[in-house]
Amino acid sequence: MGSGKSSVGRRLASQLGYDFVDSDLEIEKKAGKKIPEIFSEDGEPHFRSLEGEFLKNLEVDNVVISLGGGTPCNEENIQLMKSKGKSIYMTMSPKALVHRLVNSRNPRPLVQQYQGKPEELLKFIETKLAEREPYYLQADIHLDGLNVDAEKLGQIAQILQYH
Repeated sequence: MGSGKSSVGRRLASQLGYDFVDSDLEIEKKAGKKIPEIFSEDGEPHFRSLEGEFLKNLEVDNVVISLGGGTPCNEENIQLMKSKGKSIYMTMSPKALVHRLVNSRNPRPLVQQYQGKPEELLKFIETKLAEREPYYLQADIHLDGLNVDAEKLGQIAQILQYH
C-alpha cells in the first residue's frame, strides 16, 4: 500500500510491450463499487475473497499485474501467483510508506482511521509489514521501491524476458 506498484507496473508493462492490469480496478469493476465501499459494506474478508477470485481467473500472457498489498498474504494466493508467473516485491521503509500515504490522493480503507495521526500510522504500517513480509519475501525479485528509474526498470525487464 503506497509503494508505487501501479505506477511502476504501468511503466514496466510499457517497457516490455505488455498490457497492464491493476487488480483493485478489476475488482471494483466486477463488484460494481469502489474498494472503500467494499470494505465498509461487505468487510475485509469479502474483499480478500474477491482478490483470490481475481487470481484464480487471471490470464497472464504478456501482462504486468499490480496486486493489492494483502493479496499475497495467504498460502493459496501465493501458490497461484507462483504458478502464473514471476512476482516482484517492491520494498520500502515504513517511514517512506507513511510519507506517501499521508500525501496520497487515493482513499485507503486500512489507514483511513489514522488520518492526521502519522505516529499511529507508522506503528500500523510497521505491524502490517511484519505480518505480511514472510509472504512478500517469497517474491522472485525484490526491488527497492524508492527511486525506480528507467535503468532499474530496464534491468527488471531483462530479467523477466529471460526467465
